[in-house]
Amino acid sequence: MRHFPPAYHRPQLDTAAIGHSRVPDYPVWVHAASTESFRTQRTLADVRRLVSSLQYSVHGTAAALRFTDAQLATMRTRIRALTVHLALADSLAAVTDDEIGFITQLEQELHL
Repeated sequence: MRHFPPAYHRPQLDTAAIGHSRVPDYPVWVHAASTESFRTQRTLADVRRLVSSLQYSVHGTAAALRFTDAQLATMRTRIRALTVHLALADSLAAVTDDEIGFITQLEQELHL
């Protein structure tokens, strides 16, 4: 764990109260209408830029203060995999519902 001065220690998530961490490492189930809306409102280039912003935000200080090291590691791993997948994709149809759920949830969590 990083060593911050006492005033900067991040609060630990109360996982018992919410049932799971805020950004899960398991598949995120989203409504089909949400994924279709996501695909119609954004282009592949938009999603690539968004994932790049997410990657930058997850490596930032604010995220380090809000999430545990394990959560940050999970997010970074998933974002790296998603970045590679998006680089190889030729359309948003190649992006899975799980990936859209992850992007959407992380975007909301990081307030992008």
